[in-house]
Amino acid sequence: MTAKQYPVLPFAARELRWQRTRDFMRDKGLDCLLVFGLKGRERYEGYLANEVLDGVVVFFAERDPVHLTWTHHRYTRRLAANMRDVRFWIDDVRVGPFGRGVVQALTEEGLTSSRIGVVGMTGSSAGEMEGLITHMMWDYVLNNLPEAEFEDMSLDFAQTMLPKTPQELELVRFAAQAAEEACQTMLEMIRPGVREAEIYAAAVEVLHRNSCTTTYPHVIMSVGADDPGWAPPYWTYAGGASRTVQPGDLVQAEIMSCYGGFETQVQMSVAVEPVRRCCTRSTTSPVTATTPASGPCVREPPSSTSPGP
Repeated sequence: MTAKQYPVLPFAARELRWQRTRDFMRDKGLDCLLVFGLKGRERYEGYLANEVLDGVVVFFAERDPVHLTWTHHRYTRRLAANMRDVRFWIDDVRVGPFGRGVVQALTEEGLTSSRIGVVGMTGSSAGEMEGLITHMMWDYVLNNLPEAEFEDMSLDFAQTMLPKTPQELELVRFAAQAAEEACQTMLEMIRPGVREAEIYAAAVEVLHRNSCTTTYPHVIMSVGADDPGWAPPYWTYAGGASRTVQPGDLVQAEIMSCYGGFETQVQMSVAVEPVRRCCTRSTTSPVTATTPASGPCVREPPSSTSPGP
C-alpha cells in the first residue's frame, strides 16, 4: 500500500512536551537541560524540536530553547519555498562546535554556576551504554564552566518521554502498519534463488514509500539453515552479491520502522520448504545441537519432570 493520509503532530504537541520537560526540571531542581541527540539512535533532541539536526537542544526553564547543529545545511533546508508552510518548533538554531555552543548559550542566560541536567551522558540503547558525548566536547564545557554543576539525567528523561498522547500513538501505529506491510512483501517474494539484497531492498522500499525511515541498525537479516547470528547483513558494509535463499533456509528479519520520530520493531521469520523437523515440533525441550543443513536437529529427550510431551 501507499498511505493516502500521513498523520503529523499538531503544534500543540510542542507546548505539551515543553511543559512536561519544565515540570521535570522543576522536580529535579534543574535550571537548564542539555539534550544531546548527535548521531545517537534515540535522537533525544527530536522530542523537543520535532526535527533532528544531529545536535543538541539547550532547554531553559524560562525562555525558548536553543538548537545547536554542526552544519548550516541542517538549517537552510527550511528556506526552500516548499518548506515555508512548515511551523518549526525551535527558531533559535546555531551552527558550530557543540562545546562552544553550549558554553555560549549558558553564559548568555547567566547559568554559569547553575545546576544543569545532561541527557546523553550515559545511555540505555543498544551499543550506547557509555553515552554519546565526546571527550573533547565535554572537556571544553567543563574547563569553561568550572562553577556549573552537571548531573546526568539520561535515564530519568527517557522515562519522562514514555507516556504517549493519542496523537503520538497514531504515529506509532502508522510506523507499525508500514512495517507489517514490509513483512507481507517479504513473505510473498521469499523463495529459492532470490538474493538477500533483493528481499532487503523490497522491505525498505515499502517503508520509504510510506514516508517511514529506519533507525540503526535499520534491518537485521539472517538467511540460511544454520545461521545463529543477529546483525545487519555482512554485504551492507563489505559489499558482495549477498546470500541467496536455498531450499530449507530460514529467512529472518528485524525491521526498525520509524515515522514521526517514533520507532517500532517487527520480527519476521519465513521457513523455506522443505522445513526441517525441529522447526515443526514443540519447543518445550531445548535444542542442544544441530546437524549439517541436510539433516534434522538433534534434541535431548524430555526428562521425567519436563512439562512437554
